[in-house]
Amino acid sequence: MVLALENTLSAADNRALLAAVASPAVPVYFDVSNAMWWGHDSPAAIRRLGRAIAQIHFKDGQGGHSNAMLGQGHVDFPGVARSTIVRAPRPLGGTKSPWGGDGSW
Repeated sequence: MVLALENTLSAADNRALLAAVASPAVPVYFDVSNAMWWGHDSPAAIRRLGRAIAQIHFKDGQGGHSNAMLGQGHVDFPGVARSTIVRAPRPLGGTKSPWGGDGSW
């Protein structure tokens, strides 16, 4: 089982939180619109978090924390798409935390 964290933290703060939890069963559920609302650069955050992301929530939004139809808000979807990579399924179990400083397993 995985408990993925959806929050409004920066990539650096998410990394620190994951390092403190130190469990491969606790990754990030990255919401591109939440990141935009809180002034974070979604493409850069996705690149920084890398394999620490279990799933990406694609939704668009505008100022004032309001939702919008995809492509009609302020989320940089072309940048988000360029930042995502196809990767193998996340392994669970083991004793070593996958959240190393370089983002690798």
